[in-house]
Amino acid sequence: MIEIEKEIQYVKGVGPHKAKLISKLDIKTIKDILFYFPKRYEDRRSIGKIVDLNINEYNIILGTVHSGSNTRSGRFTPRYELLVGDGSGFIKCVWYNQNFLKRVFKKGQRVLLAGKLKLKYRDMFFENPEYEIIDKDDDEYLHIGRITPIYSLTAGVTPKLFRRLVHNVIKEFVEGVTEYFPGKFLKENDLINLRDAIRNIHFPPNDIYFFSLLRARTKSQKRMIFDEFFFVQLGLAILKKNKIKIKKTKKFNKKGKQLKELRANLPFTLTSAQEHVIQEIFDDMLNSTPMNRLLQGDVGSGKTVVAVFTCVLAIQSGYQVAFMAPTEILASQHLKTITELCEPLGIKVLSLEGGLTGKKRDKYLEKISSGAYNLIIGTHSLIQEDVKFNNLGLIIIDEQHRFGVIQRLNLMDKSNYPEVIVMTATPIPRSYALVVYGDMDYSVLDELPPGRPETKTYVRDSNALDKIYKFIKEHIKEGEQAFFVYPLVDESEKLKLKDATNMFQYLSEKVFKDFKLGLIHGKMKKEEKDEIMAQFKSKELDILISTTVIEVGIDIPNATIMLIEHAERFGLAQLHQLRGRIGRGYKKSYCILVQHKRGTEDAQQRLKAMEETHDGFKIAEIDLEIRGPGEYSGIKQSGHPVFTIANLIRDFNLLKKARKAAFKMVNEDDFFSNKDYAGIRKELRNRWTDNAFLVNVV
Repeated sequence: MIEIEKEIQYVKGVGPHKAKLISKLDIKTIKDILFYFPKRYEDRRSIGKIVDLNINEYNIILGTVHSGSNTRSGRFTPRYELLVGDGSGFIKCVWYNQNFLKRVFKKGQRVLLAGKLKLKYRDMFFENPEYEIIDKDDDEYLHIGRITPIYSLTAGVTPKLFRRLVHNVIKEFVEGVTEYFPGKFLKENDLINLRDAIRNIHFPPNDIYFFSLLRARTKSQKRMIFDEFFFVQLGLAILKKNKIKIKKTKKFNKKGKQLKELRANLPFTLTSAQEHVIQEIFDDMLNSTPMNRLLQGDVGSGKTVVAVFTCVLAIQSGYQVAFMAPTEILASQHLKTITELCEPLGIKVLSLEGGLTGKKRDKYLEKISSGAYNLIIGTHSLIQEDVKFNNLGLIIIDEQHRFGVIQRLNLMDKSNYPEVIVMTATPIPRSYALVVYGDMDYSVLDELPPGRPETKTYVRDSNALDKIYKFIKEHIKEGEQAFFVYPLVDESEKLKLKDATNMFQYLSEKVFKDFKLGLIHGKMKKEEKDEIMAQFKSKELDILISTTVIEVGIDIPNATIMLIEHAERFGLAQLHQLRGRIGRGYKKSYCILVQHKRGTEDAQQRLKAMEETHDGFKIAEIDLEIRGPGEYSGIKQSGHPVFTIANLIRDFNLLKKARKAAFKMVNEDDFFSNKDYAGIRKELRNRWTDNAFLVNVV
């Protein structure tokens, strides 16, 4: 067998120095190179002529360097200008702040240029084009005259060098790649073999349909996308199967009087979505295996009430409940809401605050361990080693994405297979949920309480602030309240952005001096934050100046206005969460997003999405599409292998196909012993090496 696990420095033409540079791409072995796929492709089968270039279109030309010089754009910006000709004419190329290029280009060199042709002030030129110097060598066919792979690279590693390296490695080592899927499996799922997929994904045959390549729809791309999804889903399938094997040690009874009293005491009617999800959860708690369920609901959909029903079922069955929130503010709000609903039922609720010390903490710990309290609410304090429960039967974790997997497991370790619900108000695209929470059952609250008007959202430039302030004053005079959100707590020399502290002083003294303002941010002590929030909730304050500390969970029904400055700096999910702090009553509400400068194209897409839709699930899909699967909500942090070629939006159908195949395979009785699956088991171990909670596959 050809050795593909050896380090790349031993490959011909690499050596220690180049290997060190290439290692910055997380490439250390020959196998790493084989599986380091192109980020895109260029169709260089027919190179254009300068005379035929089209303005504002993507063009590729091959020409000869005529001259080059450093100059300046206007009075300040340094730029490098290159004049290139190809026999049909000459074209100027311009790069800004890249004076080092004078050492790169030499007269007479052949250079390949790719980019958009610009026309400014009657001056036509390539602006910041990508370039490759093409020498008269024996591997010219790798770079031009073909569909050419373009890779994400690092300083010191040129496209030409890397492309040559990939080609040589494929030529010499691809036969060392072992197919891990049995032939029958490949046929059932319409997949080509692994070696052909690797060859063709790096260097597609010239007769391929280029548009299929751009959309990742060639057989080679689909094979590698399927593989990435399949091994994630296989790990999740094994996790789920092992949980199903666990025999439940706790028994729950939903016929107790406390559940009846809770329903009778509710000051509102549950939505049909809440009723449906409560039934799903109760069915889970009454079956033979421990519950492991994700509860997802957009802001204001009523997750906390569903959680309370679950808590009461556990408590009336004789168990304690641990309710973990990501922040002290949210924990305090849950304490208030849950206490109001549970105390009339005789349920004792305790808040284990993170800052508790000394005798008071010891007293609280004793009450928890003795079972004197039924429901314990807290933050990370709940997972500290000295916190012992008496008979923990249910764990509820709010805003799961704020915690790591290990923290969830640490809390679960405090009992013998407790029931688990993780909740999130951050809408999750279905594709993302299948990847990150694919081992869990899944409930969605997709209905808001009746009668709530939709919050209107407007994007405005900073020059409209005087009009916005006037609009807000009129609404406050009508008895309404407003949130003002800023990106920073204090002034920053590096970031020229407004901050909450200085804006509180300015607005209090200059703009809203006839109104009452409060300030809250993450640097405050818990007691200060609690006091300010209590004042705002009791309408002692008209405006709350804040950072994103109010992003999750704060419930002020009388707040009807959300003003967010420097909105172009905020993420889409964050903006949606902030907007969710208003519109929780029955008055018309307004979210005003103020941009101080026109941000990136992504920033403009985010703001446009906020204006056009209030649906959290649509926003989540847009957010995933903008940010890409690697960035969205931390797939890497969740412990799953990172996708290099698969895309959760584009490839959703392949994800479903891979999930179906993986779960079917794991549910076969002989998966762990079948010799045909030995290669799959080995590959699974390789891909999940860094994961802390996947069971060992033999």
